[in-house]
Amino acid sequence: GFLVDVDKKYIIKKVSEIISGEYITDNRILIDGKVTDSNGKTVSSTSLNDIVIYNYGLLKMIQAKIFINDFLINIQRSDGVIVSTPTGSTAYSMSNGCPIVSPGANVISITPISPHTYSDRPIIINSSDRIRIEIDKKSVKNTLATFDGANNLNIAHPVVIEIKKSKKSLIIAHPKDYNYFKILNKKLKWGGRA
Repeated sequence: GFLVDVDKKYIIKKVSEIISGEYITDNRILIDGKVTDSNGKTVSSTSLNDIVIYNYGLLKMIQAKIFINDFLINIQRSDGVIVSTPTGSTAYSMSNGCPIVSPGANVISITPISPHTYSDRPIIINSSDRIRIEIDKKSVKNTLATFDGANNLNIAHPVVIEIKKSKKSLIIAHPKDYNYFKILNKKLKWGGRA
């Protein structure tokens, strides 16, 4: 994954350097999500990568209303919606056409999963914006919401999902020679370099 920035050949050396205080830090945003299911029960959690709302079971699209700061921006028919942090942009979101977002960017991306129309595109918003996704009542019975892909945080039959930037953040210690773009270059084999 993209969070792994030390080649296994150098792991002992790099971890020893970090333990001895030779490191730089990287502050990553997190997102808080609150899901209300069809029974009115709410589940809240925090995600480093993404919160995914998706269809399961029947091969059928779900319909979702997507609001930003209480303004309805889209009524989307798709296999689901991915709301991701910059860290999560190189995971499931990237596989669905979202751009790679630099980890220091203070933004959140909203990416449709296999949308019904080509006009449904990923959108990048300011992390201070509030997101609300309402699932159409005909789609609820075939919908799950998942936080960071965790099996113990699969919420069946979500009706409303509210997402905002968390007040908490994650601080990651990196070796002193850490460079995010060098890692992208190597892992994605950009420019023919390995």
